[in-house]
Amino acid sequence: MSFKPILFWAYVINPKDTIVCFALIWLARNAYMYCKNIEGKRLGFLFLASLSMGFGLGVRVSFLATTVPIILSVCIFFLINKTKYQKIFFDVLIFLLISFSLMVMAWPHLLNSPYLLVDTIFQSIKWSMGPTLELMNGNIYETQNTPKTYFFNFFIFRKPIYILILLFVLIFFLKTDNNFFTDKFENFEKKLIVIFFIIAFPILLTIIFQVKIYNGIRLFLFIIPFLSMLSAISLYYILKNFKKFFYIKIIFNVIMLFFLIFLQRFIYLTPYHYDYSNFFKIKFINTEKLYIHDYWTTSYKELIKLIKADKSIKSIKSDFCGGDIHIVRYLSNKYSDGKIVFVPYEQADYIIMINTLSIDVNNKSTCFSLHPGKDMVAVERMGVKLSVLRKLKK
Repeated sequence: MSFKPILFWAYVINPKDTIVCFALIWLARNAYMYCKNIEGKRLGFLFLASLSMGFGLGVRVSFLATTVPIILSVCIFFLINKTKYQKIFFDVLIFLLISFSLMVMAWPHLLNSPYLLVDTIFQSIKWSMGPTLELMNGNIYETQNTPKTYFFNFFIFRKPIYILILLFVLIFFLKTDNNFFTDKFENFEKKLIVIFFIIAFPILLTIIFQVKIYNGIRLFLFIIPFLSMLSAISLYYILKNFKKFFYIKIIFNVIMLFFLIFLQRFIYLTPYHYDYSNFFKIKFINTEKLYIHDYWTTSYKELIKLIKADKSIKSIKSDFCGGDIHIVRYLSNKYSDGKIVFVPYEQADYIIMINTLSIDVNNKSTCFSLHPGKDMVAVERMGVKLSVLRKLKK
């Protein structure tokens, strides 16, 4: 997972999505171990599963929707194995008590009304927050009407090609040599169905409810580990059968080739790995107008340090476009050595900005196009400007 650009950067900077991601992973793992030990030492896994659910709900109430495939899988397990109702009732009671207690610690107002709980879950799934406009493949769209092809476009153009190859050839391996997997992995087909369901369910839910999506798949990081699991299974098959078939060697070499060129771009983008785009656009600079590159504005820190280091820049009056004013002021106070004074746009001679979009749905423009002028300092990666200090042309 450390070689998944969208997830790699999130380890240290994303305060919500990574928690939701790992809560789902641990919920799935502990739910599986609970079922496996249903007649034995199950309570420890039940407790850990409850903690995972509670932590996830404490961050986002919509986390409940992502757990539906896991909950349904456990229910089906109960039915197939004819688990005693007394045991089910006792365990479900413990699970709900721990999970709900952890959730209300983060959302205490939900205790006021059962209706409020249901409404919060629904509103959380609909997700009305966030930007009103987004950029995909060079096309600006309203996030309330996110294109149904959003995930397809992201996976095809933003996922590393070696991962796409591993996922594609896995389908071929499953059709031609399914016995290999069923012999190596216990209950392989059932596990595969659950993994696929965990990945597909939130995507289908998003399309059906027309959920707002933006910032790549930041809100859907939790599906990345499960895609990684499928990729790992595919790679495992390749390594185990490397000497048996010539075509396996060809596939392995192609994967290694794309992995190495991925790694090169991955390193060049440091530390802005979430900006990764695969080699369907061979030159990274050709992606400059396809999507918002620095939606987190993490390059502002580097930009302000560059402004401080530039001896030709003295004290400047600047506005900003993109990001949070409190963060921009904090970075300026800490790193600019007093060079930057923030003022309203009418009084500004300069502007600090990323190439994000307007919040006005009637003004589908980017910061770079709204504020013409000369770029004095810029943070660039592989020819793409992530953020700039621009002298305004008024």
